[in-house]
Amino acid sequence: MSVGTLIAGRYRILAGLGEGGMGAVYLAEHLEVGHRVAVKVLHAEPSARASIARRFRVDACRAGSLGDPHIVEVFDAGVLLDGRLFLVMAYLEGRDLAQELEEVLVFDAERACSLMRQVTLGLATAHAAGIVHCALKPSSVMLAALPEGEVVKLLDFGLAAKVVLHAGAGEHPSHEAGAHSSSADYMAPEQAASVAATPAVDVYAVGVMLYELLSGSLPFTARHAFELLNFKLLHAAPSIDARRPGLPPRLVRLIADCLSIDPAARPADGAALVPRLDAVLADLRNPAPRPAEGATAPQPAVRRRRWPLALAAGLLLTAGVASVELAPEPAAAIEPPPPAPTPAAPAPTIEPPPPALPAPTVVPLAPPQPALELPRTEPGPKVARRPAPTTDTDADETHLSPRCQRIRAKATEARRTQRWGVLRDQSRHHECWASEPEVRKLQAKAAMELGDFSGCVTFGAGLRDPEVEQWLKLCRLRAED
Repeated sequence: MSVGTLIAGRYRILAGLGEGGMGAVYLAEHLEVGHRVAVKVLHAEPSARASIARRFRVDACRAGSLGDPHIVEVFDAGVLLDGRLFLVMAYLEGRDLAQELEEVLVFDAERACSLMRQVTLGLATAHAAGIVHCALKPSSVMLAALPEGEVVKLLDFGLAAKVVLHAGAGEHPSHEAGAHSSSADYMAPEQAASVAATPAVDVYAVGVMLYELLSGSLPFTARHAFELLNFKLLHAAPSIDARRPGLPPRLVRLIADCLSIDPAARPADGAALVPRLDAVLADLRNPAPRPAEGATAPQPAVRRRRWPLALAAGLLLTAGVASVELAPEPAAAIEPPPPAPTPAAPAPTIEPPPPALPAPTVVPLAPPQPALELPRTEPGPKVARRPAPTTDTDADETHLSPRCQRIRAKATEARRTQRWGVLRDQSRHHECWASEPEVRKLQAKAAMELGDFSGCVTFGAGLRDPEVEQWLKLCRLRAED
């Protein structure tokens, strides 16, 4: 929609804020009141579905009118002349959690739990009102910058599970600008079937987001949504402790419960998650002292105290018989310490180093002198390269940015620890590598390890790298099978 377009005769479009798989969001101004609002317009396909239209109008408006501080406020809703549905919401400064993930990659445990606690507070209000989000994911979690600090606001109530599955069925779909994951990544296993949505669906999404915030990777990866959901039905989620050791046991247990295959085994709803996250935050803010350091210390201390008592008891028993013989024993006990100074023998070992030290220190002083003259003769060619900026220099600047350095470091660590889903996700940032072949090699490796053999062949085609050529042979054979 172009700038200046009127919606419902009272909202003028000022600018576009973003566009995804389900719709687009615009900044608009109310003509009569004058305040700014955010207008979300669904695309034609989801707007044409009767189930979506019903949920979008009813659930989205109901959730936005609950007055919860963690659910974005909804002012108005309607239908455009071309049949597309629109929703008018409060306009907030900030960015969504998907964009924050792109920047931070891995969150501090306390901040991750604090953010998700606000998410569960919003869900608790919605669940109590009989509303299930059904499409909870990082792009539907808004981090609003308010005077009181960073506040979470839930968006996108009313999107049905079927539409989410349809939108996520493609290869690596993206619903928001900059997002690298699909909606199916956060869907519960039971959402693959046509069953009524329950709060357990949102609880599962909370578990996936906690997992991703803390580890930088998703618990499951697959080539498309149907394969992913089928895999979730058959396999238990890997423990977060395997990808980020050292987290509080309560947090590890909470994530495992949220990701249970059986909906009945998960926490009942958002309200059940709040106290458990409170307990986890208490553990993170007031960690208990480690027993490993304090447990072993008192044991030898107790033994040392008992040993003199045993000797004293023995001496008392024999005091009347061997009182004279006890006198020389202390002298014998004093004699062993004097030989202790004998370890002072390392003194002669100090003498050999001095002659060796001056010799090497004198030699390196000579070569640096001619090296000092070289920079004075080179400024000419260095200056000559500067006035010719090219796209390569721009790419190098992006490649060396702090964000790209973090992404490359995460990709390197993912390959070392064989976390192929993380390697796949991070290698999609093409701008963070010096060359395209380097990126494609990483993508080919990740695809091969994840079982995407056709993708492996696509990424590795044309690369003149002996290692990649070996991968391609294997991938072609497996792709044919």
